[in-house]
Amino acid sequence: METIDLKDHVRRAIGKGWDEFAREHPLLSQAVDQDLLVEQAMTCIADDPEYKSAMEQAAAVGIGMAALESFVDRHVGRLMKALL
Repeated sequence: METIDLKDHVRRAIGKGWDEFAREHPLLSQAVDQDLLVEQAMTCIADDPEYKSAMEQAAAVGIGMAALESFVDRHVGRLMKALL
């Protein structure tokens, strides 16, 4: 089974949205430690039943890693919105 480097993908997902987040919330973006956010997001994702199910399906039927990475992107987006 292929696997994704969850930490790397979470870091990239946060990085993709960080500039916009910082523009919209400059004070909050200065207060948030991105490394801590990555760790928090990884823990939430790894414990998420939908992620676990996606990993099991990937193993069983060989779905592409793009589907798992898409899940990580969505989850990180929700996490960043929850900061507000």
